[in-house]
Amino acid sequence: MTDNLPARVAALELLVEQLILESVQQADSPRDAVRAALGGMTRLAMQRDDVPMEAIGAGADILARVMNRLGEG
Repeated sequence: MTDNLPARVAALELLVEQLILESVQQADSPRDAVRAALGGMTRLAMQRDDVPMEAIGAGADILARVMNRLGEG
């Protein structure tokens, strides 16, 4: 089961990316919605010591991919 852990993590990241993309596309300004989400993650990282920086980094990577996909559309 742990042999395919990287594939599972990648699939989960792709799912989260798609969910965020679909959500922000419904906003008046999708790019502003992504920027607001990134700001929220930054605040979370600064306010809480129990959130691993790896999780913040993964979230930022996902938001960057969402921003790129918005540019494609």
